[in-house]
Amino acid sequence: MEGIEDYAIYAMDPNGVITSWNAGARRIKGYAAAEIIGQNFSRFYTPEDVEQGLPARVLQTALKEGHYDGEGWRVKKDGTRFWCNVVVTPLRDSGGNVIGFSKITRDMTERKILMDRVQQHAEELERAQQSLRRLSGQLLQVQDDERRRLARELHDGAGQILAALNMNLESLHDSILERIPPSMAQRLAESIRLTNQVIKETRTLSYLLHPPLLDEAGLRDALHWFVGGFIERSGIQTELEISPDLSRLPRELETAVFRIIQEGLTNIHRHSGSSKARIHLILGQNEILLTIADEGKGIPTAGTEEQKGGRKLGVGIAGMRERVLQLGGCFEIAAGNPGSVIKAVFPLALGD
Repeated sequence: MEGIEDYAIYAMDPNGVITSWNAGARRIKGYAAAEIIGQNFSRFYTPEDVEQGLPARVLQTALKEGHYDGEGWRVKKDGTRFWCNVVVTPLRDSGGNVIGFSKITRDMTERKILMDRVQQHAEELERAQQSLRRLSGQLLQVQDDERRRLARELHDGAGQILAALNMNLESLHDSILERIPPSMAQRLAESIRLTNQVIKETRTLSYLLHPPLLDEAGLRDALHWFVGGFIERSGIQTELEISPDLSRLPRELETAVFRIIQEGLTNIHRHSGSSKARIHLILGQNEILLTIADEGKGIPTAGTEEQKGGRKLGVGIAGMRERVLQLGGCFEIAAGNPGSVIKAVFPLALGD
């Protein structure tokens, strides 16, 4: 032990008074053997630790548990501090009586500095991620507000103008029908039909941007309306199951669930090649569980930027994930058999 320089190894009597001192102790702590033997080991501790009684607790723990193993700041002869790992073990005679302690100290300052830097960088990264998450949440809120505004302008602006135009065309048709050639009457009737089609598509676009039912009646009615329209437009048979006891939820949660289902069904229609889709919205004890499944070609499962099978997950999936994370939930994409399954879990605050 005398020749070991990487570790400070020394013995103490039952009161913590140093009785031996090796070369490693001299190198690490800075004391020669003649300077330190006979001194209490508490002089290596910081004043704060001495004041809090740490040296005595170290010996008590070693006696009680058979050894003490810990890390902390210690003080060298020149007053500088270093971070170390220490192991203290009781020494007993043949009768089991404690005759002292052995103490092994290893200088871990470089590792401590490195770990502190890693921790600092991790905290900085976490702060950056939190800032980015807040920004993403603000962008999603702006997007939803803009959709709501555009929906209202389409309905109240362009929609009303088109309705007035249709009324004028129908009135004109009724008043001059008998006085114009059949070809012109046919063109006028076709104009009325096209106007009605534009009115219908404008109304549908307005509702897709932000369905009034979502604000007025809640998520359940808005989803039944949307899924019914999706089946009509896409021809994909879609099963919608909602817990019977699911009532109104906080506005941002209802908006997030609706947008995720909207994006999920849109992706199924565009990319999966599936003829069926299933949506389950289940109310748990303290959470909402949402699954969207299809029976199509499947999608990559390892993240929004991974390419698999020649197809790449895009910003739609990233948007869904971000909406869930904004509300403190969990989001994943799993392989179905066949197809794929989107799973989202939203926590519910007590009282919601």
